[in-house]
Amino acid sequence: MSYYKSGKIKFKILEILKDNPTHGYNLMSILSEKQINSQPSYLYKILRSMKENGLVIGEETPSDQGPNKEILYLTDKGEKEYYNLLIDSASAFFQLIMEANIKAISKFNIKMLNQVGFGPNELEGKVIYFYGPNIPYNLLGQIIRGIFGPLDIKIRIYIQAPKNLPENAFKSFDNTKVELILFDSRLGLRANTIDIMFILGDSLIKPLKDVIQESIDILKNDSVVFFHVRSQEKAKRPRMFFKIIQEVLKEFPVDKDKLAKIFPRTFIRKFPGKRLKKEEINSILNEHFNKVKVIEDQLFMDIFMGKNPRKS
Repeated sequence: MSYYKSGKIKFKILEILKDNPTHGYNLMSILSEKQINSQPSYLYKILRSMKENGLVIGEETPSDQGPNKEILYLTDKGEKEYYNLLIDSASAFFQLIMEANIKAISKFNIKMLNQVGFGPNELEGKVIYFYGPNIPYNLLGQIIRGIFGPLDIKIRIYIQAPKNLPENAFKSFDNTKVELILFDSRLGLRANTIDIMFILGDSLIKPLKDVIQESIDILKNDSVVFFHVRSQEKAKRPRMFFKIIQEVLKEFPVDKDKLAKIFPRTFIRKFPGKRLKKEEINSILNEHFNKVKVIEDQLFMDIFMGKNPRKS
């Protein structure tokens, strides 16, 4: 009997007993109906282990058809175990969704760069800056690699990163032509250095206007800046999903830290101040750039482009 099968049986036992306390023989029948077959001796071995670990308790009740029967109940600890195993199952599926999402984001950004005249030939030798201080660096690394890794051209990419960043955080770039430069202060960038800048606005730790004002000097006169910003109108759309996650935390005995690893965006810091409306974002960008346009109106995100920064 494999570990996977024993784990599956354990999960199904927890699932059944959560809403339907029953005795061992009936439990075996229910498992059989769910296409989970097991020898009685093996099932009782699993039940014995679950009792020893405090997940299940047995209570003898009189029977009209012979000896007393032991009715099995889920303990509070068993209920917590069930929901945490449920989260583990969701984790694998969510990982698949995340990988698909990263691929989609990468493809979209490649398309976006092409739309504004930055194909592979035009990107050769460019200096790029990604600003997303509140995005997990492993996620940011996967997105950047998805965009630039396959192009097989020399590009220099700057990322503002904390001093305590793990050494292997961007190890996946070792075999590419991407030159990745990590620094812990924007003062490390010289004026008129950056050709293309990505501002991942949904992770900002300061207002958009301040970020732009602080970035103007490091941009070249013909720089292009892409703003991935969730407007006030868009912010309302995914709120229901986050609300559901919060309800899960409130209503079910799940491990918050475990859930946070699966849905990290739910637990990031709140956006500074109120979210801006599209017209307000446009106004800020027009104040600092000679050319502004909406590149794409995505379901959960507004993407703006600013070109030719206005320098004082």
